[in-house]
Amino acid sequence: MNLNYKNFLSLVLMAVVDSNYRFVHIDVEAYGKDCDSSVFQRTNFYRMLTDGCLNVPQPALIQEGSDVKLLFVLVGDQAFSLTDKVLKPYKGNFLSDTK
Repeated sequence: MNLNYKNFLSLVLMAVVDSNYRFVHIDVEAYGKDCDSSVFQRTNFYRMLTDGCLNVPQPALIQEGSDVKLLFVLVGDQAFSLTDKVLKPYKGNFLSDTK
């Protein structure tokens, strides 16, 4: 039995959805007391992502005739570690136009 900091039974559900809101991967193994970033880094999905075993497309041109390429990445929330494969939003409510 696992109790979180609020004394409730708790498990962490990690899920990855595509751009059409379809679940492509779920993982339910961690306890609720563990932080999201470390839970994600212990999943098979994360290991496959960092090892290059997933069928993630190569960087693609932003539009025809352009030389700017965009990477395909996962978008997480502020709890996740920033990597070359996982992006997260800037912290704070009052961001400059540059950020």
